[in-house]
Amino acid sequence: MKEISVVLFKSKKLSNGKHPVMLRTYFDKERYIAITSAHVSEWDKKNGRFKKKYQN
Repeated sequence: MKEISVVLFKSKKLSNGKHPVMLRTYFDKERYIAITSAHVSEWDKKNGRFKKKYQN
């Protein structure tokens, strides 16, 4: 099974108070690639993306 998704890591907090946004890939094994960071209030958990009112 091949899968790619974007996830917000709420368990890890960076020094600037934001959480890392990671690209989760699964082909033969699961891997995470850091893309950017965001506050929890900027993240739409249901849709797995930034809320529309926040700029990227």
